[in-house]
Amino acid sequence: MAPDRRDTVKAVFSQALDLPESERAAFVRCSLDNTADRAEVETLLHWYSADYLASPALMELAPEPAGARFGPYLIVRELGHGGMGTVYLASRDDELAGRQVALKVVSAHGDPRDLEDRFTREKLALIKLEHPNIVSILDAGTTPNGHAFLVMEYIDGVPVDAFCRERKLDTAARLQLFLKVCEAVAYAHRNLVIHRDLKPSNILVTREGSPKLVDFGVSKILGGDVEEALATTSRWRVTLRYASPEQIKGDRLTTATDIYSLGVILYELLTGQSPYGSDQHPTRLIHALLHNDPVPPRQVRPALPADLEAIVLKALRKDPSTRYKSADEFRDDIRAYLGGLPVKAWRGTSAYILRKFIRRHIVSLSGALAILLFLAVAAVSWYDQSRSNRNLDETLAFASGLSLSLDGGFEPEERAALIAHMHQVADLLIAQSQRQALSREARSALLERLIDIAELLGHPAARVNLGEVAGAARILRESLRATEDLYAHHPDNATAAHLASRNNRSLGSLLIEQNDYAAVGPLFRRSLAIDAERLRRWPGDAGVLAEYADSLANLSRIRFHERDAGECLRLGKQAVELRRRAAAVTPPNETFKMELGAGLSNYCGDLVEFGRYEETLGVCQESDSVLVDVSSFPPVRRVALRLVANNAEHAGRAYAGLGRVARAIGSFQDGVRRLRQLQEDVPIDTAIRQHLARCLSRLAEAQAKAGQTRLARAAAAEAVQLAEQSAASDPSNIKEKIALEEIRERTRAALNTQK
Repeated sequence: MAPDRRDTVKAVFSQALDLPESERAAFVRCSLDNTADRAEVETLLHWYSADYLASPALMELAPEPAGARFGPYLIVRELGHGGMGTVYLASRDDELAGRQVALKVVSAHGDPRDLEDRFTREKLALIKLEHPNIVSILDAGTTPNGHAFLVMEYIDGVPVDAFCRERKLDTAARLQLFLKVCEAVAYAHRNLVIHRDLKPSNILVTREGSPKLVDFGVSKILGGDVEEALATTSRWRVTLRYASPEQIKGDRLTTATDIYSLGVILYELLTGQSPYGSDQHPTRLIHALLHNDPVPPRQVRPALPADLEAIVLKALRKDPSTRYKSADEFRDDIRAYLGGLPVKAWRGTSAYILRKFIRRHIVSLSGALAILLFLAVAAVSWYDQSRSNRNLDETLAFASGLSLSLDGGFEPEERAALIAHMHQVADLLIAQSQRQALSREARSALLERLIDIAELLGHPAARVNLGEVAGAARILRESLRATEDLYAHHPDNATAAHLASRNNRSLGSLLIEQNDYAAVGPLFRRSLAIDAERLRRWPGDAGVLAEYADSLANLSRIRFHERDAGECLRLGKQAVELRRRAAAVTPPNETFKMELGAGLSNYCGDLVEFGRYEETLGVCQESDSVLVDVSSFPPVRRVALRLVANNAEHAGRAYAGLGRVARAIGSFQDGVRRLRQLQEDVPIDTAIRQHLARCLSRLAEAQAKAGQTRLARAAAAEAVQLAEQSAASDPSNIKEKIALEEIRERTRAALNTQK
């Protein structure tokens, strides 16, 4: 808004305040021709006359004396009051004597119909909701003088912001607490209740650290007559500081309103201030809510990670349709951040837009032209963004968004363009990481993203594997020099040690895919040495425990290749025990749990290979139990489900080894079914395709033993076809070629037994 128009709006607003309320609307219409200006003044006047600016006298109840009775409840003392009424601490005076409750009495002041509506709304909302993080309704009644009251569980707690300050919680602990709040809000939304007044004082945290949502007095119940009756009541009875833009404008409200309020709360928990600064004057605050962008959290707290800033700002977008779609999605993005995984908040940034470019143009343009045009756009814009430290966050956002964009799956025809682009981004990251002016933190962040991209290109355990093993190994060799140099200069820095260990482990895993075991040994021994030192320095760090387990498991793979059963299983079991310790951390971490499930699954593969069939079945069952438990966590869902399919194959082999062919066929069929579902989600994932080929070949083998020749031939033909496709997709992958020959030999031998 131009300065002169802003002055006009302020002047009309000030003059309208001097008039009787009944004359204000006509005065505004006569004074302003511009519709938007009139709407803003009317909004300001609404807020001025609402609870937010009302005289405290209008909200007061004559205090009830201690000992006053409300049915079986005796008043102990006042806890607080607001626009709807007063809340007292009370106790029962009957057979349940001694139980303390919170008793809310409707105010004698204000519009009786409005107060009755709000009281009804809160009662209906709480009746619908039974959740450990939402206050429970216990009773309701009417006082002798006709005032309605509600009886709720008494929460002996403090507002969530005060709890975080008093306990001096770090960022991770604050986020874990906030996750519980999100889960409670998501539960309310699933039960068609919007809170509409989320703020720290309505989120009380007990001494045990359990948050409770309270005060549903202005909640909205979706659907049916209740919604229609209550939709417009108390339009302005919320706290302005936490109100969404659509609440200010009086638009129809959805669950996105609560998402916005949660965003404000999270912003304050992370930075200690409001998204719109310290000026809380109603007029200026309303203008900021409607027209200004929030102050970037990292401008307030520079050390805040860029991913967290992106999460908060997504929740605070003006347009409700561009916020998180649900409180569950909001929660899942925070979990992804805590698990060290890419976050969805970056969607819509440069990487996501470029991904959409491929989808729009790769069919209509010739393949080479589309790739060249795409890379030209990417390289120019990306290089321009990355030339200064000031734009380093954009560089990291770009790389993070690129890796995240794979989560939704690309079509097979997009694979070549995607791989070429990822190499381009990796080369730019390598160049950036070599700049002398970079700080240790910036260099670490760049190298982390570089390893992310390499693993997505070809790491067998990545959540998506593009099958570009040689290219991924090239990138990891380049990054290894940088990560080892960083660690050499900063041996006491946890991030530098983590990067050096991870780089050695990732490169070693890729070289196994190329069957280069001679080069693998030094890399895995180096990562183990780094992780042993890390464990000595930081013995209680669950992340260090998990990565030390990775290094032990990798050495176990070498012993597996050497057919040293005793040492392979000893190292594998030791790795599993370390993963148990990591998964037992408090608060729980789904990523560590998933890694425990993965470690157990890998151990199953070793056990069955060395003929330990009964033990295999028990460990597979334990692995499945862990993996199914974490499969609802979106960032690890695909990996968890793929490992469950892996376990079905291991179990099938164990049953076959025990001579229980029918059970073996059932297990192999279960694995095939699961792998087909995963392949439909991500057609270009070569690891899933190769795994499906192997499982089909074992199914064919079992069916042939059972005399099911026709079924065996069909499974065998499909297995060979898939294995040939996998081998052709990456000629440099020696392991794929070996797998193809093994599958051909297995199916040939199985079918020959029927002749």
